[in-house]
Amino acid sequence: MLRILCWLCAACALAPAAAMMAAVSDQELVATSDVVIVGTVKEDIRLPNVPDWNAGQATITVQRVLRGPALETVTVRHAAPPETRGGMIIMDHGGFTLQPGQQQLFFLTRTRDGYTLTGGFQGMKPIGDAERFAAMLAAPAVTAAFTKPVKPIFFGRQFEVSVTVKNATASECTIHQPQLLGYYYSTLLDPWLVINPVAVPGKPPIWTVKPGGEVTITQAFTYEAPASWKAFAPESYMLTPAAVRAHLFVQPATPQMLAYPITTPWQTALVGYPPPAEALR
Repeated sequence: MLRILCWLCAACALAPAAAMMAAVSDQELVATSDVVIVGTVKEDIRLPNVPDWNAGQATITVQRVLRGPALETVTVRHAAPPETRGGMIIMDHGGFTLQPGQQQLFFLTRTRDGYTLTGGFQGMKPIGDAERFAAMLAAPAVTAAFTKPVKPIFFGRQFEVSVTVKNATASECTIHQPQLLGYYYSTLLDPWLVINPVAVPGKPPIWTVKPGGEVTITQAFTYEAPASWKAFAPESYMLTPAAVRAHLFVQPATPQMLAYPITTPWQTALVGYPPPAEALR
């Protein structure tokens, strides 16, 4: 059974109180987190003039790194508790406050601001789970990687991306819903980047991966200029770097298991307006 998640939920799992938050499985934490650490909260502050969903900023002292670069401390953004106006809560994004001295196993995802908790508060586990997750991280069930570097992404131009998916399990699985997700490095542009595949009538994007096997997926995408690009004319031919990674859903053959997302490692790609035709000759 596939879960349809928007990019905001996939990246941050931050939703209004009126919405139901999707549960984040252990497989998803392992498959989509860039950094996994055992750490202790040093402080957690609320940033001024920042939306609730990203206003919390915790400084964490690192005791152990299970995945990612060697770190002594790391700064993590998260949803903050809602502010009230006139005694009323305007919007609750599932915010929380971390307490100094709080020890956890933290699952982190890269963003333009640094790192955020994978799945919001669900990206924290008891430190007693560290060895179990260390074993899962050492031998992930299904992995994905770009087959070759992502070429420049021009607005309005179709382009292809190839991803190789490897299935290390003893059961067949299927791959669904490929997307490209990421963020612009420039703070002048949208914080998130979402690129959807080109739909082919009568041919849903589904691939089967045999037990112990791999498959290379080549998918066409198109991307139109988002609203934040209106300040720049197409004649500017502006290109800017962005961090991108492929985001796909795995459906295990076991009926009781829900689909969960996996991601490729990040790549930097240029995004923007195509150059004049004569420049391409």
